[in-house]
Amino acid sequence: IDIPQGVRHPLPPARAIDGYTFPAAYFDGEGGVSVSMVVRRDWSTTAGLQVACERLREQLRIRDGAVYEIMDYYQPISLDEGFVAIGAVCREKHYELVTERISGVLEDLAANGPTQQELSEFITGVHRRIDEDSERTRSDLDAEVFYELFGDKEDGAAKLARLDALTIDDVRETFAAAMPTLLLLA
Repeated sequence: IDIPQGVRHPLPPARAIDGYTFPAAYFDGEGGVSVSMVVRRDWSTTAGLQVACERLREQLRIRDGAVYEIMDYYQPISLDEGFVAIGAVCREKHYELVTERISGVLEDLAANGPTQQELSEFITGVHRRIDEDSERTRSDLDAEVFYELFGDKEDGAAKLARLDALTIDDVRETFAAAMPTLLLLA
């Protein structure tokens, strides 16, 4: 990457909004329910986010027909922290059910982590995507840009070794630590 040499300016640390305590909720009736959290930057976050979305799709979209779509978003905000959001597009009459289900899924991940099958499927899926040329190119480019901006680089073998060592407790601990930062919007 051809970026001019110079002093790297780190992002400021994430901070709570003055006057707000977390977990928190805000309801405005604008087409859905979403939650966000500040999380550890780790495979455990990615695994938990995928498991949460799959559980919510199964419960809210397929079983209950209460949502149109489940969406997720992940953004690194430093070398150690990231921001995640999970959203559900739904009608206002389903807000209570959707809020309960999203909260329940996240609380379950924080208390118990994923099942062994969910964790194994996540790890296998990541390996499969990495092996696909188009995904590897996008993933490698994304990693290069991130590490150029944040100033730290981990080689692919080390990253995959951390993935393969991921445990149910890793996911549980990551989500338990993130729950106090939860912000619910509906």
